[in-house]
This record gives sequence, structure tokens and C-alpha cells, in this order.
Amino acid sequence: MIEKLRRGDVVIGADRTDYLDKPRPMLVVQAEKYLGRVDSVTVCPIISTEIEAPLFRIAIAAMSENGLDESSFISVDKITTVRAEKVRHVAGKVSEPTLRSVDEALRRWLAL
Repeated sequence: MIEKLRRGDVVIGADRTDYLDKPRPMLVVQAEKYLGRVDSVTVCPIISTEIEAPLFRIAIAAMSENGLDESSFISVDKITTVRAEKVRHVAGKVSEPTLRSVDEALRRWLAL
């Protein structure tokens, strides 16, 4: 596995699923106390295609802190778990306000 992952990291990786068919940025949403203890990581894919789903697609601007090259959307409705070995590297980290927005969207999506 790569360097120690943290919740809120933007990572680059791929695992063959219906929604992750090529290397792409993903947001780590798994609780930190379980990262590195299991061989998987729970993530939300980050896509550049805008889809009309503002409650479940969190807009994120490209900036050096998060490592994104273009404005994108965190796809909370596509939350998935990938093998940790498929995570290639950490590109950056999202801001605390963005992570709070993702948390709120996850609570809505999962009815928590």
C-alpha cells in the first residue's frame, strides 16, 4: 500500500467497476482508524462531467491543495470500496468545508 492514507485525501487509482474503469481521482471517505487495517479503501469517485444532482455531486475547484487539474464533482452517489493496492498515490486533500459537505451528502444518500 502507498503512504498512510487519511480521510479527505484525494487519491489516484482504479479498480474495475461499473463506475471506475480507468485511473481517476477519488476522495477517501473511510474512517481513519480503519485505514491501513484492512486491504480496502472506501472512496467517492471524482468526475469532471457535470450532472444535475446537486445534493449528491459536490462541486470542487481545481487547486494545488487537492491536486485536481480541472473543476470536478465528488460523486457521493457512487461511493465504492476498492482494493488498497489499486490506489497509486495521494494527489492532495480537500478542504474541511468540502469534507463537511461530502459528509452531509453521504448522510442524505445513505439515510444515516
